[in-house]
Amino acid sequence: AGVEGRHSFNMAVLNIGAPACGVNAAVRSIVRYGLCEGHKVHVVFDGFEGLLSNQVKNFGWMSVNGWSSIGGSLLGCQKTNATKAGLGKLAAKFREYNFNALLMIGGFEAYQSILQMYEARNKYPEFQIPMICIPCTISNNVPGTEFSIGADTSLNETVK
Repeated sequence: AGVEGRHSFNMAVLNIGAPACGVNAAVRSIVRYGLCEGHKVHVVFDGFEGLLSNQVKNFGWMSVNGWSSIGGSLLGCQKTNATKAGLGKLAAKFREYNFNALLMIGGFEAYQSILQMYEARNKYPEFQIPMICIPCTISNNVPGTEFSIGADTSLNETVK
């Protein structure tokens, strides 16, 4: 249905890269905000490998209850980028699940994957959708950003 007068998305949410402080809180926020806006939110476990092996689940409000206080990555994450996973295979899965929006949480590998999928839009129309990379890495190395989720916590823990 969606919020009246707005387009409703069938969103995919996944983590790419190493786990970082705040990644579970980011997933929780995305899921709940997406639901409030009338979107259908699918989470993908274990990055692109999980998508290719159908580890996809539709999440509701309570699916992420308590996630903000848990470290690591409850969705799991892999460092495999989109090209290595296989752009054609990923496009087929996007078509199968009818994803029309992508939110990827992670570090440089997530940024790199969004860029690879963006550059492949002419070949794979499944990637002609809104795609967002939410920077979340202790390395704070995502191009075009000043701070990543997890970088400040990592620094503060290091200097204690």
